Amino acid sequence: MRLHAFTFASNHFHLLVWARGAALASFMQYLRANLSKKVGRLVDWSGGFWERRYSAEPVRDDEAPVGRLRYVLAHGVKEGLVDRSSEWPGLTCLPQLLGPARRLFRWFNWTKRWSKRGSEDMGGAQGWAEPVELEVAPLPC
Repeated sequence: MRLHAFTFASNHFHLLVWARGAALASFMQYLRANLSKKVGRLVDWSGGFWERRYSAEPVRDDEAPVGRLRYVLAHGVKEGLVDRSSEWPGLTCLPQLLGPARRLFRWFNWTKRWSKRGSEDMGGAQGWAEPVELEVAPLPC
């Protein structure tokens, strides 16, 4: 998987990725399942999290990736929620595209958390949150 762009909203997200063969379907199943479990717990949501299955739009020519990138980055602007893409309060790749391509995020290692379950000192989130570097790959064109 190669991640080129992303924008997340409260009820959906947009990704621009490159994948080989069936890797995209497996990745999307994994991502959506884990997002729904973790976010569902945080907001006390039970039942189906996503309204429908994901849809993938193949990018077939050299000009198409730039148009797809514009679409991903225009989220919030095209809906009239913000005036500029840089004002989007949600998770987006725009800071990475405008600055360093790498960015650190906190990844919550649930395996480490569950292994400490029941002990008196679970260490809080700091005990099982780990920094993870996410790199956005440049478009092939």
